[in-house]
Amino acid sequence: MYVCFASNGVSNVSDVVSLKVARSPTLLLVVQTSATSVIVEWSQPSGGATVTGYVVHYSDRVVN
Repeated sequence: MYVCFASNGVSNVSDVVSLKVARSPTLLLVVQTSATSVIVEWSQPSGGATVTGYVVHYSDRVVN
């Protein structure tokens, strides 16, 4: 639970809010790779908040 406060210089208001967090995608698969691309697939998780999009990050750094 969080408390959200707002003020406009004339009055103040607050309300208690609760957050619903989306779960991570499941069944992450690397479907195809080439020298310049990779195709990945995953299943949308069930439960939690509605997923409205994903962000995929790329790095050419090799991690051992």
